[in-house]
Amino acid sequence: MTARSAQTPELLRLTRRREHPRCIACAPELSHGLRLLFHPAPDGGVAATFDCPASAQGYDGILHGGVIALLLDSAMTHCLFAHAIPALTAELTVRYRESVAIGQPARVSARLLRRAGKAFRLEAELRQADRIRATAQATFIAAPAAQKGTAP
Repeated sequence: MTARSAQTPELLRLTRRREHPRCIACAPELSHGLRLLFHPAPDGGVAATFDCPASAQGYDGILHGGVIALLLDSAMTHCLFAHAIPALTAELTVRYRESVAIGQPARVSARLLRRAGKAFRLEAELRQADRIRATAQATFIAAPAAQKGTAP
């Protein structure tokens, strides 16, 4: 499998809809959700824009760190969805480089680094004003059909 194999906007949309119908990060019909809309990227990854609303702040004027982690994790999940791979986060490491300002759009992106059997290694970044504000690396494990929604 290469990072570019079988990746299409329709495959991403269908996999997201099947695997995450009520996800706080990406379900379009949840009024209290983030409603992230990921698109395939030329490098085989995915990207989305997030408006950084005041409802997601921690410290005054700064995006909450937990929301940042959610954005990065969601980007990596959707990168796998773009290849029709449902998987669960097994390990997530986030590096906060600079604060993310409320009220300014940010771009979150992710790409697949490698696959080893049922394990996948991915990386993600969150950029705002052309600066990397946070990065993450994670290991995902392919989701067994009978155990979707449970930790590996």
